[in-house]
Amino acid sequence: MQRKLKLLALHSFRTSAEIFAQQMQRAGLDTALQDLITVEYLNAPIIATGEPSPDVAAFFSGPYYQWWAASKDEGTGHWTYDGKEQSMEYVRRHARDHGPYDGILAMSQGTILTTLLLLDDHCNKERTSGSSELGRFCIMIAGVIPRVKIPDIQGTGSQLAVPSVHLIGDKDPIKLASHRLMDLFQNPLHIPHSKGHVVPALDAMQLEQLRGFLQAQAASSTL
Repeated sequence: MQRKLKLLALHSFRTSAEIFAQQMQRAGLDTALQDLITVEYLNAPIIATGEPSPDVAAFFSGPYYQWWAASKDEGTGHWTYDGKEQSMEYVRRHARDHGPYDGILAMSQGTILTTLLLLDDHCNKERTSGSSELGRFCIMIAGVIPRVKIPDIQGTGSQLAVPSVHLIGDKDPIKLASHRLMDLFQNPLHIPHSKGHVVPALDAMQLEQLRGFLQAQAASSTL
């Protein structure tokens, strides 16, 4: 019997590990994938510095957390993520203590953090020896490309050689940022859906695509 994949889940802005787990449950993905994966949901290290979005507050109670607070310098147009380094080190330390993981499951702000971690590994291969406690693949839900300066890997003709799935909603107001994020990856699997900025319920064909990806990752796992 094939071993279940162990995933680390990174939640969206001003939500929580518990909320991400509930979102997966409401979409039916926890049940649909329970024979393939086990998921560890991690709270960000920073208590939310403001209110969650109305869509979150209407359905989920706190406490709420964030990976950082984003701000833009109107003079230069440059963005700053206050708390980024703290959160990156926090996730790496958690992975060292509780991993290794096969991959990362992330949503929204969590996908930005995942991308920054993967880019850091990409640019420091000597440090990681080509491997990482964070795993070999990622599942990005409502993904967002980082707005802070990142290594210009595309300008060098390079992409992240990390197997990836991107669940992108047709009605998501930030779907262009999701597509830009997807372009950072080699041979990404794109699973479009008809919803917005949410963890979506998947139809039979979409679910088959996602399960097929996970089964392929399980077959090649070295953990």
